[in-house]
Amino acid sequence: MTGRELGTSTPRFRAVADLVEHLRKLRLQRLSRKQDRGLIPNKRKRLNAAARQMILDKTAGHCHLCGGHIDDDAWEAAHVLPHAGGGQTHERNLLAAHPVCNRMRWFYGPEEFQWILRLGVWLRTQLEEQEDPAATQVVQRFLEHRQRNRHPPRDKVARAEATGDSSPDPSGKPSDAP
Repeated sequence: MTGRELGTSTPRFRAVADLVEHLRKLRLQRLSRKQDRGLIPNKRKRLNAAARQMILDKTAGHCHLCGGHIDDDAWEAAHVLPHAGGGQTHERNLLAAHPVCNRMRWFYGPEEFQWILRLGVWLRTQLEEQEDPAATQVVQRFLEHRQRNRHPPRDKVARAEATGDSSPDPSGKPSDAP
């Protein structure tokens, strides 16, 4: 199964292996574009108000990643072909996105990121509504992975949040520490 362009129908998969293979192909395409780019710098340009309005109009005021409505000016111009992968900062390569969606996307292409979102939403449904034991196991593995790969807190407030202490003292010790 080949990748689809933004705006075309979603491919259907008969087996997990088909979806996995499709995601691998999307990843290889993304890495290939990045490799083809080489070391040539790709400077970003600022967009004027007219260009921003044109970009927002292309998605009818919705985030192109999650589909949610965009309120006011609280959106970013997201690269369809990611900047990190050689995408140009030009109106043809930009669509409106919520800042959180755009930042979570990293360097994934639109279809690849939409599959990641779909999988996450489906897993959440299985966990919350179906109480699926397999979903619980996946989430447990995810939490263990996050714990193993967690970076140490960068400041005392983050350290206090991580330990559940609401008022860290200057020494960095929790307030209930001896």
